[in-house]
Amino acid sequence: MIRCTGDCRTGPCRILLQPNRPLSWRGSQLAWLLISLPALLLALVLTAMGFWPILPFAGLELGLLYLAFYLSSRRQYCQEHLNLTRKDVIVTRLSGGRRTRIRLPRAWTRLSLLKGPGSWHPPRISLLYCGRMTEIGAELDEAERQQLLDTLQAAGIAREPRHMA
Repeated sequence: MIRCTGDCRTGPCRILLQPNRPLSWRGSQLAWLLISLPALLLALVLTAMGFWPILPFAGLELGLLYLAFYLSSRRQYCQEHLNLTRKDVIVTRLSGGRRTRIRLPRAWTRLSLLKGPGSWHPPRISLLYCGRMTEIGAELDEAERQQLLDTLQAAGIAREPRHMA
């Protein structure tokens, strides 16, 4: 998802990039509960019938499923902020409680669009400055990446011809 505040063509603006969130954390917990209850009920019935080795494996399975829901939900809360000022492009990433910040001079920063490793991978958008590449929008889908590319080009950040897809 892309949210833009300010007018990138005429002045400073801020662009928020984050993956689409199909479920909140509470929704993920509810989905896990709806999946787990029938499986746990079946494991308890089979345990009562004498098939006791099923119960630890069912518990392990449900625990791993909970971990998968947790990691998936945590990844959905990653964010990137692109702050375009008159002088700089500031990329701030918030992921897993960590914050990283990269400042690039706007006049010398170029856009790069690189093909993915396979035909099924979407192209990657990077900001280039002094031979250093900073990938942005990695969690976006193809339409959102194109929207981001169009927005940055409209803001006056030129594309690097050598790296075009």
